[in-house]
Parts: sequence; C-alpha cells; structure tokens
Amino acid sequence: MIVTYEEQISKILEQYLNDDYQIVIYPYGERGRQVKNILNLKYGVKESYIVDNHYKGDLPVINCEELLSRITDKMLILICCENRGFKQQIIESLLCVSQSKIVDVFPIENIYILNWQEKERMQQKVEQDEEIYYKLQSLVFENDNSIYSLLGNYEKDMLTEQFETFLVRNVKSICLQRAYSLLLSVLVKELEINDEVYLAGNAAYRRINYTYPFSVYEEICRLKENNKISEKKAKLIEDAYNMRLFTRFPGGHVVPGYEYILKRGIDSYILELKHIILDIQKEEQLEFYKAELVVIRALQELIKRYTNEAKRNYRSDINFKNMIKNCEYIIYNKPCNFAQALQLLWFSHEIMILEGNIKGISLGRVDQYLYPYYEKDLRGGGLDQEQAKALIYSFWKKFEFDRKALAFQNITIGGLIDETQDGTNPLTFLFLDAQMQTRANQPMLSLRVNKFTSNSIWKKALDVISTGMGVPALFNDEVVISAKQEAGIDKNDAINYSIVGCVEPTVGGKEYSHTEGLRVNVAKILELVLFNGNCPITSGKYEFRKKRTLESFLTFEDFYTYFKYELKHLIEKACNLLDIADISYSENWPAPYLSVFMKGTFEKGKDVTNGGSIYSNLSINFAGIANVVNALIAIKKLVFERNLVDLSELPMVLLNNFKEYENIKAEIENIPKFGNNNNIADELMKDITEYIVNIISQYQTSKNGKFQVGFYTVWLHAEMGKYMLASFDGREKGTALASSLSPAQGTDVTGPLAVFHSVCKTPMRKMANGMVLDLRFSPSFFNENRIEKLIMAIQTYFNMGGMEVQLNVVDHETLIQAQSYPDNFRDLLVRVSGFSTYFVELEKEIQDEIIHRYVNLKL
Repeated sequence: MIVTYEEQISKILEQYLNDDYQIVIYPYGERGRQVKNILNLKYGVKESYIVDNHYKGDLPVINCEELLSRITDKMLILICCENRGFKQQIIESLLCVSQSKIVDVFPIENIYILNWQEKERMQQKVEQDEEIYYKLQSLVFENDNSIYSLLGNYEKDMLTEQFETFLVRNVKSICLQRAYSLLLSVLVKELEINDEVYLAGNAAYRRINYTYPFSVYEEICRLKENNKISEKKAKLIEDAYNMRLFTRFPGGHVVPGYEYILKRGIDSYILELKHIILDIQKEEQLEFYKAELVVIRALQELIKRYTNEAKRNYRSDINFKNMIKNCEYIIYNKPCNFAQALQLLWFSHEIMILEGNIKGISLGRVDQYLYPYYEKDLRGGGLDQEQAKALIYSFWKKFEFDRKALAFQNITIGGLIDETQDGTNPLTFLFLDAQMQTRANQPMLSLRVNKFTSNSIWKKALDVISTGMGVPALFNDEVVISAKQEAGIDKNDAINYSIVGCVEPTVGGKEYSHTEGLRVNVAKILELVLFNGNCPITSGKYEFRKKRTLESFLTFEDFYTYFKYELKHLIEKACNLLDIADISYSENWPAPYLSVFMKGTFEKGKDVTNGGSIYSNLSINFAGIANVVNALIAIKKLVFERNLVDLSELPMVLLNNFKEYENIKAEIENIPKFGNNNNIADELMKDITEYIVNIISQYQTSKNGKFQVGFYTVWLHAEMGKYMLASFDGREKGTALASSLSPAQGTDVTGPLAVFHSVCKTPMRKMANGMVLDLRFSPSFFNENRIEKLIMAIQTYFNMGGMEVQLNVVDHETLIQAQSYPDNFRDLLVRVSGFSTYFVELEKEIQDEIIHRYVNLKL
C-alpha cells in the first residue's frame, strides 16, 4: 500500500494514545523528527523520552542504556526508522523489554511517500520492479535473455533490496518470493575469474532482508501475529532467550544431496519440472514446482555467466581452456569426468550459499560420490595424480570464506558403505593431503572409522591432527548408526550418514532435522532453582511448574528430585516451542533451492522445511552438563553431608563470585569431578543424560518425526556462561560453561583414558544429533612417537561405546602468546567445540575457555 508518512504516523499514534502510554521515540533521525512533530503538534502530546545513541543536538536525548534503566510497564517504544537491519539492531538492544511494548511505526508492507505528489514517481518505481519480475519469468519459462540488458541500468545492491521488497509486497507465494530473489542475486552477482584456473567460482554472501528471520525475536513476533502463542507466553519465551536459557538457529544445518545433480545433470531437472507443472492443479503445489524451476534455472544461469566471463578473459593456458570447456558442458549435461563433477559440485554449493543466511550447509560423503569420476579418469588416462591434487586443492581453497557469513561447511570421509566393508579410497587420502596443504579453517573434515578401517588411514588422520589443525574429527560408525536408527532412520540410510555443521550425524539428501533448532542450558535451570525462578543477570522471570523455597529441602535427594522435575518441565516446554516454531518457520521461510537437493520434495510437492524430505526430525541440544554434575556433587557433599554452608546461602555465595567464601571454593576443588573415571561423578552424569534422552524419546513432532538429542555446544558454552553468575562447581561469573559433553575445563586431571571411561557411561547410542568430546594434547606428545598408542586408545574408547572425539594439539604458552600478540599468530588453528577456526578470531571468552582446558602430556 502506498501511504504518506503523515498518514502512517497518525494511524499508529491514534491506535495507542488512548491507553495513556509514556511515548518513547527511538531513534531520533528524520523519521523520529516526523513522529515527534505529529505527536506534539497534531495530538498535543509530549513524548516521555527521545532515545538515540549518536545524537549531537540540543534536545534532551538519552541513550539505550539509560532507557533500559528507566523502563516501566506503561512505556511504549516507537521504532522510528525504515531500514530493516537497523530496526533489528534496535530491537536486539532492548533485551529486557516485552515485544508488546515495542511498535514498528514503519512496517515493510507499505510504500512510504512524502506527499501525494510523489505517488506518480513511486508508481514508476513499482512498474520498473514489475518489468524486472516479468522479465525473470520470461527467462525461466521462455528462455528470453532480455533481462540482462535491463539489469545494466541499475545499481546492484539497491536493486536487489528494492526488488526483494517488491516481491514481499506483490507476490503471494513466499516460496516464489525466495526463488525470484535468489535468481536476481545470481544474475547480478560479481564474478571472479582469478589466477587459479582449475575451477571457476567464488563464494559470495548476500544479505537477506525479508525472506529469512533476523533473530529469535522476529520468530516470536510471527508466532504472536499468527496466534500460535499468547502475549504472556511470548514474554516468557523472550525472557528465557534473553537469559540464554536457550538459543536457536533455525534453517540450514543440512547435507544436500549434491550427488543427485551429478548423476542427472541440470537439464534433467528442468525437463522433469516442466512436465510436472503441466499436470499440477493445486495452486500451492504449482507455486512450489514453479519455485523449483526458478532456482534450478538460477544454477544454470550462473554457470552460463561464468562460462561467458571466462571467455571474455580468455587465456591460452591449457587448464584455463579446460575450465571453459567443463563449464560449457555442465550447463546442460551431467558431468562425465572428475573435473566436471568437482565444478558442478562447487557451483551447486555456491548457490546454496547465496540462498541466504543458512549456516552449516555441508557436502556429505564427497570421497564416496566423487570416486567413480576419479577412478574412471585415472583408468582412462584423462587424469593423473598431480592433476587430481591440483583440482582438489583448488576446490579446497574455495571454502576459505568469512566464517561469520557462512560457517561450518563439513566434508565427511571414510566410513562403512555396507555392513561388511569400509569405503576408504584414494580420495580419502587426497582430501587429508588437501587439508595438510591448505591449512584452511574450512571445510572441516570428519573421518568415519569402524572395525574395517585400515591402519594407514588411522595414521594419516593422526598425522594431520598432530599439526594442530583440530581435524579430522573422528566418528565411530557403530555407535552413530545405532543412534540414527533410534531416531527412526532406516538402517541402510543410517549406514550412509554424514556429518553436518560441527558433529551432527544426518542422512545426506534425505534428512532435514534442524540440528541447531534449540539448545538448552541445563546449568541455567539449576541457577534458576537456586534463585526461585528469577534470573540474577537479566532480571527475567522463569515460570516453574511447582515453586519451592530453598529452606524446604531437607535432603539432597529431595533437592535433586526437584531439580529433575523442573528439568523435565523445561524439556517439555522446549519440545513444544520447537514444534510450534518449526511449523511457523516452514510457513514463513521456505528453502526452494535446498529442496531441489532433498529426496521426497518433488514426490510430495512440498518444500523441505515443510516436511518434504524423507526424514523430518527436530533436534534439541544440551549445554552445561558437566557443570551441573560437579555442582550437584558439591551441594551434596558441602551442604547436606558436611554442613559447611546452608543451601539458602548459596545464592549469596554465587552473587559474590565466591568473594569472602574462598574456603568454600577451596573445598569445591577437592570434590569429585566428572571426567576422572570417578563412580560418584560418572553415575550422576549417566543419570542426568539418560533422564534427558528418555524424556525426549517420548515425544513426536507435528510432522510425525522424532525429537533427537545432541550434547555439543559449538561456541555457545561461552555465550551462555556470559549470562550466568558463578556456579557451585567453582566456575566464576561470566566464564564459559563446560564444552559439550566434555569435562569442565581443567578438571579432567587423570588423563584421557579416564575421560574415555567416564564419557562411555553416558547413553551415546541415543544421541542421534551428536556429541563432542574435546581433548587437548601437548605437541610434545606427538614428538615422542606415541601416535600408535593414541590410535589404540581411541579404538578402545570406540569399542567401549564412544561416539566421537576431537583433539587439540597446542601448548599452553603458544595460546597465551597468541592471545597477547594476535598479529604473530594469524594462522593458529584450534578446535573449539565441533569446529576448528583461527584462534585469534575467537572472542576472549572462548580463547580463555580453550586455554583453561587440561593439557595431556601422556596417556
């Protein structure tokens, strides 16, 4: 709708002025001034506050921090700007304010004009967008290329943002909105043909303005708008997120079936979709298939553009000529050699990156599905070993992309191909060589191992690990396959699992399980129990099912039973929230390009986010487990057995960060800790983890999938720790929680074999969304030729039921130096929690967490 600014502002003000709100204007730019003038002059009302963090004028303006200190229930904050990204920054700065008290004065659905004389100019702009839209349709459905001559008249960034706004306002189907937005981005993408001439293509990230949720707050807003949750529930969810009781990263985190397009070629998809579209009657399904055709044509157009760009920059080098020839061939045909397969794989992934703001997109078992092309070329003389290495290194270098923009691109190598044989092949070794050669932080490598894995691949993997890059992570086929079957995956599909993102096992091209759907901070629920449901950091409220005072607990067993009771209540609420959010996500943020690469979507006529894939589960991950175990043991020993401190005193101990309670902290250091093969700690860990997985196994999703459990934290153990006081395991205020299922930092003092025994008492065969065990070794360990012993130790751990292990190889002094002098250590790679990255790029809290991990000097 085209509307003047005055009309829009008046409409908003008239809606709220009768309720006697204190009006806050934020920020005070051009739109803020318009709101103030109309509020003051037309309605005779004085605003209570003007908020702006950068205002330099004479008005009495406060900043956001001052506003938060003055918040009242009768306050209404008017967001007075049009830029969506800026709006989102403002909303995220108001962490403690209910979303119902924040009003967007200028929603994106409208087109704003200064006065009605501007309407004609604005109408022309809309007509230009309409022309682009119809030209894109002609390109897709009629092979009309006239769109290219039209696009040269526009500034690219402004065009894509303007056109996306047009799509949201004028195209009913959200799936088609995303598809045409992606297609236009492909057509205006800046192409690079650099000196590396083996493979074309370059990763690029685009900002998604309207077709992807900016944050949890936007998802909550959509849930309220669609009457899926009440205002009260929305406030409780906001409070829980603000205190980092949970985190959520929807979308992405999947392994597309890239091998499907290698086997079929692009034109095969196009022909199939055109036939389907002719027969479909239902409008919703027709829109889905049209969106699929739009995005597969986007892939084809990207390859055409790279081919033409390479021809314009022609060089006589044989590799360059081969690159052009390969690109030209795969525009229409399925690849017939190794170079073409790698090239099409990269282009397919490059557009997956462009689809937008979806992290964790991984490539699956690349050594398995590329091997037939490699073997054929070697056998036929079309490729030698050195050429293959050059192609692979070129492919590897393309992943060196800003992790903040696109993170956690994982490649899985090795592993069973059926119940009797391991699939390790020459490409498996070449991929390890590529990692050794490039020393890049992406792609991450995950090596699947089993009883058939050869000693040569074990040694090769440990050679790479010993360099300190933290890759490959090692996964036990037997346990992972068992866990995936627990999550309802057919055994044959489970055998073909690969790793997505950090450590999440998934069935490539068949499973969409939102592996980062929700992460629950178990340590936070213990803190809330001690503070009667009030967050001491954010002042947020958590609603217990049954409130009890600390004085009412007379035994540890009673306290522990209550903690588990409320933990169960939290898990139930988490499952419910995740299920509702998943339905809302599919309604608002489909993924048409990803859907091309997932089995089941074409057959069902459904987007992958809407239950289109073969398997559609939901995932809940858990953090802070070792802290909880260690804290509960300390409470049992020091409060209930030795009476050194009353339970009712613990809030004060934690609020003071152990200051004036140093004697208590000293006693805590001597309490048994998880990770040392101690029965007291290990049995408690076993009890809590089994309790969690058994509760979740009782629930089913609305899409007839299962909830699956993960125990890994990425970097979020540090993020969650920022929002917590000290904990009674001796951890200090604001510091990181324990990483994943690993022992708390510095507490596993009896060596890695003890850690293996402790971790193997947990139910890893039910952790279908994965787990992480971090171990840190000194480089000197590897200098003394102990790799054989370490291999045997890891194999023993896996035989005992271990699922995963990853190793950091770096000494304490190097990390201290890198933190103090980052410019001297730009290439220092470390393993965080499921991923490797450059140490100096990490936040200090994560750096400190890695520094404080126990360093193993021996087995």
